[in-house]
Amino acid sequence: MFAPLDHITWMRRAIVEADLARGRTGDNPWVGCVVVDEAGVLLGQGHTQGPGEDHAEMAAFRQADQRGLSLAGATLYSTLEPCSFHGRTPACSRVIVDRKIRRVITGMRDPNPPRLPSPRARHPPARGLGLDAPVTLALPRATVPLEEK
Repeated sequence: MFAPLDHITWMRRAIVEADLARGRTGDNPWVGCVVVDEAGVLLGQGHTQGPGEDHAEMAAFRQADQRGLSLAGATLYSTLEPCSFHGRTPACSRVIVDRKIRRVITGMRDPNPPRLPSPRARHPPARGLGLDAPVTLALPRATVPLEEK
C-alpha cells in the first residue's frame, strides 16, 4: 500500500501499466490507469486494449468490479487525460462521473483535437457532480521508467 496522496508513486504505477499496452493498441495511445481509495488502497488497474476494446480506465474499473469494490470517492491516475467523446467505445469521462470518482490525476492532457471538449469542459466541478477539478501532474524526468522490465 502507498500513501494516499503519493501522486508520483501512483502515477509511476500507471506508467508501468501503460507500458503493458505498448504495441498492442492499434491507433489508440498506450495508456495506463490506477484507481485508489481515500486510504491509499489500490482498487483497480488497467491499460488500453485493442481498437474498440476497453480503454485503460474501463479496464481498471472492471478489475475493481470483479473484486466487488466501490469506486465512489476514489482517485483515478491516468497517464493521459480520459477521453470525452463516444467513438468505438463510450466516453471514459462520462463513466468516471457516473462511477463517482472524486479526483482525476493525469500525466498529460489529450493533445488530439478531435477529443475535445475535454472532461474539464464537459464535466466541471461547478455542475455539482462532486468531481474535483482534474489535475495534470508534471513528473520529474527521473521518475519515468523508460525501459524498466
